[in-house]
Amino acid sequence: MSAFLGYLIKVGETIFPIEYIALDTYNSSPDQRIDQDSYTDGNGQLVRNILPHTRTKVTFSTISELHLADKIKIQQLLKRDDTTLTYWNDEKNTYTTGKFYIADPNYPIKRISENDIIYNAISFEIIEY
Repeated sequence: MSAFLGYLIKVGETIFPIEYIALDTYNSSPDQRIDQDSYTDGNGQLVRNILPHTRTKVTFSTISELHLADKIKIQQLLKRDDTTLTYWNDEKNTYTTGKFYIADPNYPIKRISENDIIYNAISFEIIEY
């Protein structure tokens, strides 16, 4: 039986709307190892000091033609400096929760339509502390 519950990320207790994600852009790099003071010895062999804490990075772009109101909903969910994110971890084949920050996104405008802004795809890079 699969542990997958039909969503990719959840912010706090709120499932991030899958309809905002351009699925072919979604990528996660779960449990990336972190080295400290690793070095190459006199024989040319790498000696690694892998720390117990790992980091995950989740990246995706939104769908194109996102409206201003939808962008605002996304911004209310994704707190730039302190986001608790639960994500589908393909390394463990289960959901994992951690503390993340959002790298500086750009907001490319496609067009303006009366009292609305329509955006091209917005890319997000969400990185674990």
